[in-house]
Order: sequence, then structure tokens, then C-alpha cells
Amino acid sequence: GMVQPAREYKQSKYLTFMLIGAQKSGTTTISRHMESHAGLQSRKKKELLFFNGPWGVHQAVCSPNGADMKEYRSRFHESTGNGLVGDWTPSYLPSICVASTIRSFYPGAKLIVMLRHPIHRAYSRFK
Repeated sequence: GMVQPAREYKQSKYLTFMLIGAQKSGTTTISRHMESHAGLQSRKKKELLFFNGPWGVHQAVCSPNGADMKEYRSRFHESTGNGLVGDWTPSYLPSICVASTIRSFYPGAKLIVMLRHPIHRAYSRFK
């Protein structure tokens, strides 16, 4: 079923974007470029992995409650204004529920998806 977010999160603009993507698709490069932007709020860790379950994203946290989302917010530095706040966790890409969960709690957040041709990605990964 659809996650029912707590009202405080429905009104929040705390998370403004999430960057997900395939391995070797440029997520690290784009994150470095974006981090140089003066209006970007930093995270405490590069890949938060919050929605990954104990055995990876295939066991993703699909029905978080308000307490879970408070824990998620604690993984970001305190917001100092109207800056951009993002989560860079490329491994969320194969999840069947992360995007819909984020949409439920942060309806204004943008989802940035980085993809790469599978043959080029495989060559880059194993060269």
C-alpha cells in the first residue's frame, strides 16, 4: 500500500532532490560538480543508504513511519536556509519503492537518474 506520511513531512521542502543511478554512470562526477554549488546543503555522509535494508536495496525500507523519517533527516547537516538538500545514493536505482516513498514524504523533491549504456558501463567497471 501507499505510505501515509506524517503531516510535518508532507509540508516540508527539506529534501529537494535525490540522485540515483547505475554503477559507473557518472554519479560521483555530477555529485562533485553539484557540491561546489554555494547553495547546496551538505550531508554527513556521501551515500546515506538509509532506505537500503540489511541485505541491500532489494530488502528496502518501503514503509517508513514518522520516526524513521526523523532518523533520515538527522543524516543531513542542519539546514541554514533555502538551499538545495540532496541525497546521493545511487544504489536506490533498482528499488521498487524508494522513489514512491520519497514522493510521499517530500512531494517537491526531484529525482535525478544517471544511466549509461550497459556495454560501456561494464567495460568501464572491469577495465
